[in-house]
Amino acid sequence: LRPILSRLCECLGTDQVDLVDLGVAGPVLRHRVARDGYPVLVKDPSALIRFRFLAQRDFLETAPLREQWWSAFRRRWAPGDSVGS
Repeated sequence: LRPILSRLCECLGTDQVDLVDLGVAGPVLRHRVARDGYPVLVKDPSALIRFRFLAQRDFLETAPLREQWWSAFRRRWAPGDSVGS
């Protein structure tokens, strides 16, 4: 991806560009890209709509798992816990 990123930065005149492989990205990153990302090139508008829909769906479906993880993390590292102190 580095050569593509370098070329994008050059063409856009900025180094404020994030380039990710959405095929291997997790649901949180895909959701952030779908919500906040700016597509530079869209060859298939229906694929972009489908991506945004699936990213939102996957993000919402995995929310309970993230909450379980954060709950366990907070319990483990709570103040007064001998491990987290």
